[in-house]
Amino acid sequence: MKAKRVSILLVIGIVSVVLVFLTLLTRNRPDTYIHDAPQWHLPKDVKARLGKGRITDIVFSPNSKQLVVASATGIWFYDANTLEEQTLLTGHTGAVSSLAFSPDGKTLATASEDKTIRLWDTLTLKHKHTFIRDTDHRDHFTFNYVSFIGDGNMLASWYLGKMDLWDLTTNTHKTELHTWPHGNMDFSPDGTILASGSGNNDVQLWDTINNKEEQKLKGHKNTVRCVTFSPDGKTIASGGFDDVIRLWDVATGTQKHTLKGHKTPVKGYNTSVTSLSFSPDGKTLASGSQDETVILWDVASGKRKKKLKKHSDEIQKVVFSPDGKTLLSLCKDSIVHLWDVPKGRHKHTLKGHTDIVNHRITNGLLFSADGKTLAGIEKNMIRLWDIETWKHKRTLKGHSQAITSIDSSPDGLTIATGSNDKTVRLWDFTTEKHIKTLRGHRSTVSTVAFSPDGTVLASGSYDNSVRLWDAATGRHKKTLQGHTDIVKHVLFSPDGKLLASESKDDSIRLWYVETGKHKHTLTGHKHNYFHIAIAFSPDGKTLANGSAASTVHMWDVATGKLKKTLKADMFLMACISFSPDGKTLASGGANFIQFWDADTGEPKKKLEAHNHIVKTLVYSPDRKFLLSGSHDTTIQLRDADSGEHKRTLNAHTGSVDTITFSPDGKTLVTGSQDGTVLLWDFASIADSVDTQN
Repeated sequence: MKAKRVSILLVIGIVSVVLVFLTLLTRNRPDTYIHDAPQWHLPKDVKARLGKGRITDIVFSPNSKQLVVASATGIWFYDANTLEEQTLLTGHTGAVSSLAFSPDGKTLATASEDKTIRLWDTLTLKHKHTFIRDTDHRDHFTFNYVSFIGDGNMLASWYLGKMDLWDLTTNTHKTELHTWPHGNMDFSPDGTILASGSGNNDVQLWDTINNKEEQKLKGHKNTVRCVTFSPDGKTIASGGFDDVIRLWDVATGTQKHTLKGHKTPVKGYNTSVTSLSFSPDGKTLASGSQDETVILWDVASGKRKKKLKKHSDEIQKVVFSPDGKTLLSLCKDSIVHLWDVPKGRHKHTLKGHTDIVNHRITNGLLFSADGKTLAGIEKNMIRLWDIETWKHKRTLKGHSQAITSIDSSPDGLTIATGSNDKTVRLWDFTTEKHIKTLRGHRSTVSTVAFSPDGTVLASGSYDNSVRLWDAATGRHKKTLQGHTDIVKHVLFSPDGKLLASESKDDSIRLWYVETGKHKHTLTGHKHNYFHIAIAFSPDGKTLANGSAASTVHMWDVATGKLKKTLKADMFLMACISFSPDGKTLASGGANFIQFWDADTGEPKKKLEAHNHIVKTLVYSPDRKFLLSGSHDTTIQLRDADSGEHKRTLNAHTGSVDTITFSPDGKTLVTGSQDGTVLLWDFASIADSVDTQN
């Protein structure tokens, strides 16, 4: 069986760390409900998991009977026809970033953000082997791609401009290829040659057996953006920013044909050939371009066969179906076009993919090996289409988007979650089942909060608004307008009469909950990038907000005037919380927790906490513990008075950005960037801490 090709686009530049706050499950229509995720392999002390984790990769098994999904919680196996869950493989301590089946389908390789690659026996579903790079490198990279090459006895993994090759007969590291500044790559069918496009205007060939550069194919006048081998391995096609496609003889390194036909849309500016794909029989080459066209070429003669023009944006990917009769072209506007290759005619258009991810084969779209099904990722849902009829077959739901905020109702019966999908969802705390979805925000819901009596739910959004909802019915009550930028936090006063909303417009607004009228606007902060957190004192007389300028502002709620400013020696105060007695204010940021005297504003103590930014601080209802969630994926328990570390909870694979408790204090609820909410048996956790003491 022909090995799966590697197609990797090297991202050149500095990768920004985007702190995305998280929420639950994918879009849900009023007449449907999201299936509860099987509670397999729950971590210690976790009672339930809501969501399956954000999707990072999908792949069909070689026999097309299984669909395998990589997620932040593990590797999910589904029956490709019924989409019923079959099993969940766990073992990685980070999100799984890439999947690959061996040509014979007996082995599954998984790469993870935990800097390891694992091999799994697909018959027994048992772990076979783990590859770990030497310790000198482990702290500096994450595997983000893995693929079998050749006959399946070798595995390739890629990270940070380097390609590692692993010998699967001996389970040892074979060699490392330094591919920087080369971008898109492809292996020859037998795995002995790696071809990579370059910013140096050439195609580099690497001898994978002897670990050496073989030769450079020169002729392009600009960056080579894409390269691919023909199915027989005798020809390489390359294209890039010089509008030209070149066909090369692999044996001699000589150029066979120069293909010209894509047009520069603006005079004086080069467009780019963005994607190349050979048909399974090797007779036809498809090329996609920024000029919004796809061209089919005769490989033997180098002549143009057909230009496909129905696209409305630049082409990001072209790929043939396994039988070669259908060509898929994906546009930058996320519209997918299907073409009849023999006739050169348009067959079908698939729309609605507003959030297609950058999948390694088709940017979020994948043919099954038998060519009967097309799978696509959309907003963390997986949609399947029948290739013959182009009718939608099934939708796989349950994998979560980022959870931005969670809160529990005062009666302990309901959990509210805010999400990147513009919705608020309500969940039954006891059964963990979805109750209803609240819609109305036009962008990400960044924050949710229940009123103290549980009758009102407030939500803030990236659409600059605050909405008030009837917590029992989900009916929209009021929209509070006034902020001119993203609303980051909403919080009710202890008596429930006021609502505070904090925004990136450098203001905090106080609102009367009953009427929705504005009471005060708190401004005047100097040199603040944006406010990070807000907290009411237990008596409701003081509002505190922390900022990225390493300060905490204390406000008089009655007058709206600034009472005092607390200056910390840490950058980025991401969270603050008053102790239940109101005497202490805790603030977290960088990897420290600072304690303050809430009356005098004097610093009391500073503790080094996590290995990364402290994102959230919450006191337990019994007042014994202070809990902190961090970007390092852990939750720490500390003595509320002394700050002494008592225990660390490890279960999430993404940043822990939000924590809340059930009113009785027996259940801890944590939300993470990994796309899940975990419900913990906090009574058992607290007992274990007491036993240790």
